[in-house]
Amino acid sequence: MTVSTEVDEKKNLIIHHFSEVVNLESILKTIENTVSHPKYQPGMNAIWVCDDGTKVDMSSEETRKVSEYARKAFDKSGISYKLALVASDDLAYGMNRVYEGWSNDRPITINTFRKLELALNWMEE
Repeated sequence: MTVSTEVDEKKNLIIHHFSEVVNLESILKTIENTVSHPKYQPGMNAIWVCDDGTKVDMSSEETRKVSEYARKAFDKSGISYKLALVASDDLAYGMNRVYEGWSNDRPITINTFRKLELALNWMEE
């Protein structure tokens, strides 16, 4: 797993780029790292990007577990925020859509995109 993270405090945005393999362990570790990041603030918008060629190794049940874990990590503040999920690969895109379904009762607005540029535009709306 390789994850690079960039934080833009002015835009209230954190962006994670995944390459190689995305699995339950890598996502949970990234959530932990996000919450403990010195520049992270509750309510910060986020973009999670599966870079081209990234393999997704997750089941629907593991995706549900990610949603539950994220609920505990991010939602306790009660602050609404936006999450953009980006993947050009069909499997990764589909798993992102499953994640949207598991997260529909959270204080979050989620949208799934195939291109980072579209996600960035949506964040600026």
